[in-house]
Amino acid sequence: MIHLALSLGLLLPWASLQDRPANDRLAIRLEDLKRLADDPTLAIGQRESAAMEMVGALDETARAADGPAEKASFWDRAIAVLGEFNEQNEGHPRSREFQLQAGVYRWAQGMSWRQHRELNPADEADSRQAASALDDAISRFRAIKPEEGETALSENVRYRLSRALADRAELEPSDSPARKALESEAVALTAPPPTEPGLKTFNSLLRAELLRRVGHLDEAAAEVESASRLDPPPPPRDLFEARLEILTSRQRWAEAEALIKAAPADDPTKNLALVRLRIAQLSALDPGAGRDALEQDLFRVLDGMRTARSPQARRALVALAASGLKTSKKHSAMASDVMADAFEIRGDLDRAAELESQAAAHADEASDPAGASAYRLKAGAMLFRAGRLAEADALLSRVCNDPKAGASRSKAGLLLALARGRALAAGAPGVTAASYADALERQIRDFPAEPSTDEARWLLANLSRAADDTSRARSLWKEIGPGSPRWLDARLAAAALNLFELETLLVTSERATLKEDFRRAQDELQGSVKQARGDAERAALLVAEARLNLVPLVGNSRHSLECLDRITTMPMRPAERYRARLLRLVALVQTGPPYLQAEREAQMHASWAEPTGRTAFLEATRLLDECATYSEEDLHERRLGMVLRLLVQPAASDPDEERWTAVERAELRMRLARALLFLGDERGARAALRTFSGPPRGTVDDALLRDLADTYNRIEAYELAIDVERLRSRNLKPGSPAWFGSRYGLALAYFRSGQLAESAQLINGTAILHPNLGGGAIEQKFIRLRQRIGSQH
Repeated sequence: MIHLALSLGLLLPWASLQDRPANDRLAIRLEDLKRLADDPTLAIGQRESAAMEMVGALDETARAADGPAEKASFWDRAIAVLGEFNEQNEGHPRSREFQLQAGVYRWAQGMSWRQHRELNPADEADSRQAASALDDAISRFRAIKPEEGETALSENVRYRLSRALADRAELEPSDSPARKALESEAVALTAPPPTEPGLKTFNSLLRAELLRRVGHLDEAAAEVESASRLDPPPPPRDLFEARLEILTSRQRWAEAEALIKAAPADDPTKNLALVRLRIAQLSALDPGAGRDALEQDLFRVLDGMRTARSPQARRALVALAASGLKTSKKHSAMASDVMADAFEIRGDLDRAAELESQAAAHADEASDPAGASAYRLKAGAMLFRAGRLAEADALLSRVCNDPKAGASRSKAGLLLALARGRALAAGAPGVTAASYADALERQIRDFPAEPSTDEARWLLANLSRAADDTSRARSLWKEIGPGSPRWLDARLAAAALNLFELETLLVTSERATLKEDFRRAQDELQGSVKQARGDAERAALLVAEARLNLVPLVGNSRHSLECLDRITTMPMRPAERYRARLLRLVALVQTGPPYLQAEREAQMHASWAEPTGRTAFLEATRLLDECATYSEEDLHERRLGMVLRLLVQPAASDPDEERWTAVERAELRMRLARALLFLGDERGARAALRTFSGPPRGTVDDALLRDLADTYNRIEAYELAIDVERLRSRNLKPGSPAWFGSRYGLALAYFRSGQLAESAQLINGTAILHPNLGGGAIEQKFIRLRQRIGSQH
């Protein structure tokens, strides 16, 4: 007898096994088995056993796998391995068994997708995936032709084919010709019964199921009773379900209920069976014909089940939503709430929200304001998810304004703010940034101690930051304490703001001011590192500290390397680790000799680049550029330029148009030209810019425009530099450090192009508006330039 386990496993893609940790016992075992399966010096039987043992070992892993997509990917590889063995060992003794096993894996895929669909009926893609997998399984089983004198394998194939046909039929509409044809073929394959006892039992139950589907209830009942007398008998649960289906189809309600009570099953399974029985009873009754007691019992059982949140409870709610039953005014709030949960699972959020509002009305009638608010909160949440934001706003505002709403008020307040934020982003009429901010402010004011209010603080801080109210943003970030889900985000956001302001001041501030700002930012980050709750938070903050210490003129690149060395054993996602490695590369160049290590890292970048790390890559190239711009030694500037060129040149010539946006591709070409300028290769830089038409229209990134103006100045393209600096001045907030920097850059470009009057006029106009000309280092630059203009008149 060929034993085929009904519970099937997963086979990992072979390529991924080679990436598994060396101490992964499963990976090591599979590698050993594969070597045996591929060893031509071994007898074919040993090699067959090794291949099948691989499948068996991975079957144990299958039960712990999450989701049908993950399972499907593993089973795909399992099928490929079995097929590959058959191709490389054509006609081996167990080749047909391998074919059958491949078909069983494909059937298992289909059932996995189907079961997921049963729990998630809103996902139509699951049905398509299930149908496709089952169709392939059916084709594979049909391709295995019986051989003379062979009984066990042929019977297995026949049973597997009939099972797959029966399962595939259930994906077709009831009473459709396709469904009837599949079921007709499936039932024909169940006769004559197989000879192997265990297989005979499962075949008998399948035949009973198919006979029941086509309405031959007496024959189906006889088949089930015949199966119960077989040796071995069917599993008790399978026998119970088969008998219950037949009794339900016969509308023998009392017997069915007695069977459920006596069933050898756990409470969730019994309750699911009872729910399905009550739905069948109610569907068979005419309206008003003694339905009240049955309906009350149905909703009582469902209410108890959903509290437990078991898979059976979800299946029960799915069955309720599919039943077509409706709630009436005489039902309680609980019944409407249960029905709403059922339609939510089905994906009909509009109907679910309507039912929750109906439940709220029942609660109002029962003088239960807290309960009514809880139902309105659920209705608002469903409308929010459905995109009906104005209606969600109205319902949630009602809950927020009700002093008797109890615990629902704080939850409604946060959800109201989120709804307004989404409506604002979508450009919905009547929603303003002020109304969004008001909802967030109210949440923070009314519920300061609620853990969920930290989300409101985080959102309001982001809104304040976007409006350049950095003081308010910092205050809100500080209010988010350790232990909050948003604490790390807040600390990193504060660190990013400190870094941005520090780098903005590089052009305008005195060195002493820069050092003081750097010290405050460093102290703040180090305090956060001490408060971190684990290695994951600590690693993220240490990377931020490493980045801060790479700011030119004031940072400490050696300390940056120390921070990055500390995180090597800490948990990080691939994209985060890639960013850390890029920062380490910059730190190596900044630290100085030996430079060759950094250059080798840059040359090998393609071998360790992370596909999801595009943002980190651009950050590193900008940082290298910034370090070179502020370098105080020619040799150091050239070294930075060399590493920048090694990184950027392959990316700038990348033929894959999908990898980079138009703005990013323009920036890469500009960075390459600047790398060549840092290396002293002005001719090469000009050649690199020949195909550069400037940044795409609409570009507002000031750092990019600043570097572009500097590039034009370095190659003496002063008119182009003037155009870019004018654009910068229009985009920037007057009086900001970056604005003073752009005004100085424009005056300098005028001066270098020989337009001395325009340069002087610009400086004087700036001084009228801002007599101190920005103060600090930028004021001294303006003064020196005005003196140079005067000396040339």
